[in-house]
Amino acid sequence: MMSTFDKHDLSGFIGKHLVYTYDNGWNYEIYVKNGHTLDYRIHSGIVGNRWVKDQEAYIVRVGESIYKISWTEPTGTDVSLIVNLGDKLFHGTISSRAGS
Repeated sequence: MMSTFDKHDLSGFIGKHLVYTYDNGWNYEIYVKNGHTLDYRIHSGIVGNRWVKDQEAYIVRVGESIYKISWTEPTGTDVSLIVNLGDKLFHGTISSRAGS
């Protein structure tokens, strides 16, 4: 049986300020401003100390307290992040476009 939660209901996610670390040690911080915009800061890694405001993003709810955010950084790097608020778990993928 399929769940009946509303995938467009982002009320449990908007306004969240989250800090997470990738397996490679890079620390990120994001603030979900609304249903299509976030601010993020990269604290470490080769692009550490970068602060990006008003980044357009695709944000969708994929579970009861699970959200997916996808965006393209100004550098051309694509980011996709699953945030499981209930279990305090993040899973992210970053990839650079060929030729960028």
